[in-house]
Amino acid sequence: KVIAYDETPSAQWRNRILLMANWEPQGGTYKFIAPSDTLATITHAIGLENFKVYHDADTPPEPNASSREVIRQINEGRLIVNFMGHGSASSMSKFIAGTFQRGAFDYMSQIRNRERLPLFIGMSCLNGLYWDPRIISLAEEMTNKPNGGAIAYISASSLSFIRINNQLNTALFRHIFENGVRAFGHSLALGKMTELAALPSSELGLVGMNLIGDPAQKIAVPQSPDFVLGDAALQLDQQGELTTADSVRVTLRVDNWGILPKRSVDIVLIDRNLDSAVVDTLFRAALSPFGIRDSVTVFWRLKNRAGRHVLEAIADPANAIVEGDETNNRTAVEIDVLGALSTIQLLPLPSQTVANAQTVLGVRSGENQFHLTGEFELNASGDFQDTATMRSGSVAAAEGIILWRPTGLRAGAYFWRARLSDGQTTGPWSDVRHFVVTSSVPERQVVWQQDGAIALSRGTGEDVVLSDDGTVGRTMSPPPIRFNAAEASFFSEGVAGTAVLCTDGTYLYVKRFYTPQGQKQYPGSDLFARIGTGFNGTVAGQNYGVVTETPIQGISATFHSDGFIYAEHQTARSLLRISPVTGQIDTVEVPGRLLDLYRGLPFDAHALITSDGEFIYNVSAGVNGVRRSGWSVRIFDPANAWRIVRQFAVPPTDTGFGYRHTNSAISDGQFIYLIEYSTGLTHRVRVVDAHTGAFVEEFESDQAQTDILGGQFDWVNNAVWLGQLEGGMVYRYLGQRLPEFGTLTSEPIGPAGAWHTVTTALSGTGKAEVNLLGEIDNNTFAPLAQWQNLSPGAIDLRGIAVPRLKIQIKLYGE
Repeated sequence: KVIAYDETPSAQWRNRILLMANWEPQGGTYKFIAPSDTLATITHAIGLENFKVYHDADTPPEPNASSREVIRQINEGRLIVNFMGHGSASSMSKFIAGTFQRGAFDYMSQIRNRERLPLFIGMSCLNGLYWDPRIISLAEEMTNKPNGGAIAYISASSLSFIRINNQLNTALFRHIFENGVRAFGHSLALGKMTELAALPSSELGLVGMNLIGDPAQKIAVPQSPDFVLGDAALQLDQQGELTTADSVRVTLRVDNWGILPKRSVDIVLIDRNLDSAVVDTLFRAALSPFGIRDSVTVFWRLKNRAGRHVLEAIADPANAIVEGDETNNRTAVEIDVLGALSTIQLLPLPSQTVANAQTVLGVRSGENQFHLTGEFELNASGDFQDTATMRSGSVAAAEGIILWRPTGLRAGAYFWRARLSDGQTTGPWSDVRHFVVTSSVPERQVVWQQDGAIALSRGTGEDVVLSDDGTVGRTMSPPPIRFNAAEASFFSEGVAGTAVLCTDGTYLYVKRFYTPQGQKQYPGSDLFARIGTGFNGTVAGQNYGVVTETPIQGISATFHSDGFIYAEHQTARSLLRISPVTGQIDTVEVPGRLLDLYRGLPFDAHALITSDGEFIYNVSAGVNGVRRSGWSVRIFDPANAWRIVRQFAVPPTDTGFGYRHTNSAISDGQFIYLIEYSTGLTHRVRVVDAHTGAFVEEFESDQAQTDILGGQFDWVNNAVWLGQLEGGMVYRYLGQRLPEFGTLTSEPIGPAGAWHTVTTALSGTGKAEVNLLGEIDNNTFAPLAQWQNLSPGAIDLRGIAVPRLKIQIKLYGE
């Protein structure tokens, strides 16, 4: 751990401090929260970012929201995790607990911060109680934890005193961050000396405060600034098309992942016109020294700037400041500025309702040029190759605006597009817009209207389906199972690893994830243990003994409806067949051969298998010998001499690669679930059609909290069971079920202040609820508290103070 700590490249987590503090009934914020705020002042002064998780009078016992947030932050990475409050040998009161005092909730298995190791400082009683061999203290467990935890832990090995703890904590921070004493042991010793000099009677409390870790190890405080321009560093205040008639505000956000610089930071913003090859410096200035982040806004006039542009921002372009990483100081975005032959659609507004006799389509150019002509196309299908398409022919501009009044339109929905010409060159077609024709519209009002089909095509839907009649309702087919909230969990008695798990609905058959000697050994046994599910008269978690005395050196197994467990054994032409009743083992030939885990080839190596009760699925994380180029699937029918029923390749993610680790797959007969195992920030499950391999959806599992790896769909109880890579827990998730409701969310509508009411009209026997979402940041929408769970019909929009809205409808029943 010590070696890895020094060799791990610097990153943003080393600029971040987590401060935890209890609420004290007799002292409120005085005893723990206020002193913790003092620590924040010390670290902020050198440019570090503080994250505070504080309790109040209403905080319930752990596990609670603060428990989840602390675990999330630890896994994300923090330089220091500092706790001020009440503790015991293996717990931080109302936050988290170690294995010795965990109760029914396994906190430590959820902490998987890998190389992002903080220095833990537990200014409480007993977290460092190392002397009793019957007790594993939190400090010992965190420091010894193999897949994360702490680089070292400072806490008391006995009962301690709040005042002494708080003053020592402050002195320790001052020596580390103000005096530059980075070694754990040295800074702690100086902190004790400072406190002892100020309060000689504090000796008893000070000698009980110990370091578990390497005293010579130095904390990895960044040695210099590190200016970072991320993917979202450049933001424009105007959305949609930009034309040469526009002016926009460009905001540049600069992060500092290091410490406060000693001098100002030069910033430059450059505009590169790719069409004219003109390079223009829009902004050059010096920002005062800053930590964490700063921003600057520039006004950009687009007149005479038609074409393709690259806006490039650079921090410290002359490398005048020594940084931790000189390679992340610049960013760029591509922007199109529309010129004379770029069509700007004016009328009707998107999805506007217009009266038949007043239908007018209007456009202008990106530049106010008066000699242009335009042409329009209009139909009811959106397919402009349709013979029913109406075409305007050439229409001349009048004062820079081109108008067309189509005739003979019936009530209904229509789609249109337009393009411009200067007599020699014709510009591209505009985007396709939708509008609705009715017999009449209230005077001096703008009405926006979308039916279900248009709303679904322009907005988003979840668990909804478009019917043949054009209506949208809740899906009547079960959507994919989502393993992100277990309905039940329990510990498997006497089992240290449950990563390989299969089930017959009554028992779980579990073993560890096998690795050969010389590689990391995961906890547990290679003997299958029989664990009760809690169904059919069994006790959940009870160990009913081993299935067979023969170790199974594999990474995947599945139970099938013929009554046998099948386990891979690094052989492409066969599987082990195990009787859970007798424990007898034999081999069954697989003539079509299994694909190996990594390459998608029929090689003798580990393979992934799973069963839906009818077929056995073989999944590989490679295609045609190329790792991570997608996934390969072979589906076998054991009842028909293991004939290959079908096989296909699943395309990779949008990055062009599959997951780095796909160590498990599950099928429920309708979908295949490709489960990513990750120690990073993503824990994805890619859902594909079990018949074609077509992409269905991708979601985040709860692996960050549960450490789940392998498992199986339980067709008897309609559930999914998943086991742990590094623990004995088992998690059960709801199986195939119709969702309670489907959700249809509109595209953004704005400006919100211009709209008076919104009316929803529904048909059918089910119920519906309407929610309004407001734009709280650039293209970020959140529920508006006073406009939730509303009944369909007319809803008053007055008093909504957000730029844009989205209408969200929850559809229940049929």
